[in-house]
Amino acid sequence: MAQTEPPAWLTTVWSRALTEAGSPAPVNEADRMGDKLLERWSNPARRFHGIGHLITVLEKIDELSREASCPGLIRLAAFYHGAILSSGSGPLGNRVWSEDKALSADLARGQLAHLGLPAAKVARVHQLITALGNRPGSRLPGRQAAPSCRVSPGESFALTASTRVTGGVVQHPPNTVKDPDLAVLCDSERAILAADPRTYRAYSQALRAECGDEPVAAVLEARIAVLRGWLGKERLFLTASTTAWENAAHNNIEAELARSLTELDSLNAPARHPSAGLSSAVAAHGPLTGSFAAGGPGPLG
Repeated sequence: MAQTEPPAWLTTVWSRALTEAGSPAPVNEADRMGDKLLERWSNPARRFHGIGHLITVLEKIDELSREASCPGLIRLAAFYHGAILSSGSGPLGNRVWSEDKALSADLARGQLAHLGLPAAKVARVHQLITALGNRPGSRLPGRQAAPSCRVSPGESFALTASTRVTGGVVQHPPNTVKDPDLAVLCDSERAILAADPRTYRAYSQALRAECGDEPVAAVLEARIAVLRGWLGKERLFLTASTTAWENAAHNNIEAELARSLTELDSLNAPARHPSAGLSSAVAAHGPLTGSFAAGGPGPLG
């Protein structure tokens, strides 16, 4: 079951990130805003994209922080990246819960400005969240962030999926933008893909539970498209420290793809496989209600 109650120390992590980023807000005001933000993450509809997911992302940011130029801004982006959970329509028009990164980025912009964060840093957090929603592989025009993190509003940042690591050094192809902070945020948010098999399977089942009204076959088809897209990428992770995650992630994804294809086949051919219908699939794979978003941000991606 998803963790829904935020631990008290999480508000402290939020307040420290604000201070590190340069917010002059009084502690009581920062804590009040942080508590309200964590209430959003505690929504029971968040079967995966909830408090537990937020904590994992923050832990991974700590793990990868040596590759970042402004860890405080990355942590703020993490707190906001899925702050708004939207209920939209799945492939067949049924309810699908997913993180709305565009609205979450706008929420971050308004609240961080209220807390006195300098305008350029507010814009940077907004950029990071928006770029996370577009996910590397799509190009966004822009320039490399300076080490000082002095970023002008309107600049954009991206890493492409063709980024390589050679001898432990990140190698970027021509005409792409190097953005270590975005890379750290992306890898931290996607780190669950490289988890141990049991944790990964719990993650995939929790994702599906975020699409409770969508028919099982539609959920599986969309998820299969996401899985195949990931397997078609040269690299799933972007930072130099995560090269060891690739094999584990691919193994997890391949195993889930195989399970999903088998389950979909059993649903589509009940006459040929009467024992492999919906009830037996539930017994073999757990709850079949599910979640995802093909090809982009959302519960299945």
